Amino acid sequence: MPEAVKKTLDSYSKRLDIFHDNLSEYLVLYQDLIPVLRKELDCIEKGNMPGLDECLKSLQALTLKTKGFEQLIDSVMADLGIQANTMAEAILKFPEEHRLRFYSLLGQFELAFKEIAFYRDECRVLLQTKLFTINRTLTLLNADTDMTVYSPDAKGYRTSSASKSFEQSI
Repeated sequence: MPEAVKKTLDSYSKRLDIFHDNLSEYLVLYQDLIPVLRKELDCIEKGNMPGLDECLKSLQALTLKTKGFEQLIDSVMADLGIQANTMAEAILKFPEEHRLRFYSLLGQFELAFKEIAFYRDECRVLLQTKLFTINRTLTLLNADTDMTVYSPDAKGYRTSSASKSFEQSI
């Protein structure tokens, strides 16, 4: 094998190693989201507002750290000269000796993304349920304060509100 070809292959392998390391770091960040989402769900269930605020701040910080994930993949693919729509397609274009470890990493990402999606959906559904309950309660409170008063002959009516001292604010 000519020396120039060997150097090119070594350089390509080093870039793949760096790419793998970068992907591994991002995987850790995504895996760190999972316990925060679990805690968020727990806080929503228990109505723990300070805990929920803490979770949201943690989620914002982790989301900012993962912001460059797709950009990293795009730039490395361009650097390696690989045209692919998915990571699985890109892995097929890697040298065979590198594929297995990237497939392993891809599988770990898939598991993390599924778990993240599960907890985000659960949080969304629980929040929507709680908001519906609050809205319904407010509607019932408003229905109790708006009264229709009929005239003695039931021909006319007027709407009046209960005294301000009986109103409840949330």
